[in-house]
This record gives sequence, C-alpha cells and structure tokens, in this order.
Amino acid sequence: MKTAFVTCGATAPFPQLIDSVLTDHVLTILNKTWGVQRVVIQHGALYSETQFKDTVSKVFQDTQYTSAKDNSECRELGCPSLTSAHVTTTVGNSLYLVGIAYSSQVTTILSNADTVVAIAHAGTGSILDAFGAQVPLCVVPNPYLQDNHQQEIAIRLSKMNRLTATERPTSKDLAVALLSLHDHMVNASHMTKDESSHVIPQALPGPAEFCRLLAQTATE
Repeated sequence: MKTAFVTCGATAPFPQLIDSVLTDHVLTILNKTWGVQRVVIQHGALYSETQFKDTVSKVFQDTQYTSAKDNSECRELGCPSLTSAHVTTTVGNSLYLVGIAYSSQVTTILSNADTVVAIAHAGTGSILDAFGAQVPLCVVPNPYLQDNHQQEIAIRLSKMNRLTATERPTSKDLAVALLSLHDHMVNASHMTKDESSHVIPQALPGPAEFCRLLAQTATE
C-alpha cells in the first residue's frame, strides 16, 4: 500500500502541520498525484488521540475510527497503539489515515519501498532520516519555535535542491510544494543522473555532510 509518512517530531507539538495535511485538497493531491493510499501521521505524544479524531472529523464528518494496540500494523510502524480511519475526498478518492504518537522505526518506514513521500517539520533529525532513506521530502518549518531555526535550515537545503519546503504551515502552501516536488521527480526520471541532480531533491552522503551544511547555514 503506497504510503505518505508525516512527522511532527517527537517533542514540540506542531498541530498546524497536521491541520495542513488533513485537508481535502492535500489528501486529494497525495492520492491522485502521488498514488498514496495510506497516510501515517506521527503527531507526537503531546497531541492526543482525541485531537487527531477531532481534526479528521472537521473535514470528514461521520468518520468511524478504530483504535488498536500491539497488532500487526502497530508492530510494522513501531508504535504501541494507533488510531485509524477510512475517508473519502470530495472527488471520490479513498484513503486510509493512521495516527500514532511516536514510532521507534521511522527509518524503517521511510526506507520501505511503499513509502513514496515524506512530509515533516524541518527538524534536523527528521530531515536526516529522510535523506538516509532517500525518500522525496517536503518540509514544513515550524515558525513558532524560538529563533525560527527550522526556517533557516529549510531555506538553505531547499536552495541546494535537497528538499522542497513551504513558506508557511498552511494547506495551500503544502499543496503547492507537493505538486512541485512531484513535478521534479517526474522530470528527473527522463534525465541522466547528472542532469537530474539539478532538479530532483538529492540525498546527502551522511551525518557528517549534513552537519557541515548546518554549520555553513549558521555562519551565513
């Protein structure tokens, strides 16, 4: 099942990212453009199951939810429990939504061939996980953090063509970024490796190179 993995990180809550993803427009793009059938959202421990349900129900009324503990999907996602729901967009696209507090197997999920795109806050850990898995990455910087360091990181790596970033945590900005990222991927598939390096988000060699880029960002 083709999957989009969304992470707000495991510490600071970022409900604006979840609100941006759980909209009819963005979910339609994920399904119709990216072929996504399942959206897994790691919302963090400070964002409750009730909040997840309330956010989904604002867009998809009369949604039926299933809560599970220690089943096969929990083990696949590396989480003790999950909340899931099947929804249908206004144009008839069906998606399976899964909300989890955290995962101990993020790198495994991202590296799975079924994971076709990742959407994340611009935290260094989440970015590095996606780079390591070489999965297409769209980041949504959290503007509510002190010093807004996520915005600086996102701008730098976006200019270097390492990822696609939104300017604001809104569904409109996220929709535009996801469409742009998909176009990059399609265009690159018809190019040579050298040509594609100029239009497709590139994976970094490893943590050392990533740290070097972060240091470069901090000094500019």
